[in-house]
Amino acid sequence: LEPDQEEASSGLCEAYLAVGRYSDAERILRKFYDKSDVCSDTPRLLGKALVAEGRYQEAVDVMKGVAEAWPKDLDINMQLAEAYQGLGNEEAAQKHAEAGQISLAVSEMVPMKRLRLKNNPMDTNAMVDLG
Repeated sequence: LEPDQEEASSGLCEAYLAVGRYSDAERILRKFYDKSDVCSDTPRLLGKALVAEGRYQEAVDVMKGVAEAWPKDLDINMQLAEAYQGLGNEEAAQKHAEAGQISLAVSEMVPMKRLRLKNNPMDTNAMVDLG
């Protein structure tokens, strides 16, 4: 049973993301994405699911509008930095790292991926990213 309201669904999707059920979160979020605005949690959570699945270009497409509306948002900029890094666009990755006032080089994102893997040992994307 899934909630029919976007706000209630975002809580469920956050739980799915926390336990690595990215496709389940994406399936629910897609129902609300076309109707959502950049202020809702839907694009942020959908982008997070797509980054976790290694679908970097889709994540960038989903989160661009949010980053334009909220240029200093730490979470969005970190997700975009990781997505651009996954696409091999180090310049854009660094730009978003700086936009969120994140004082780390893109190469220092490895510890964040290790932390992601520690929090979710079944995160195969983090495993692949770390080699």
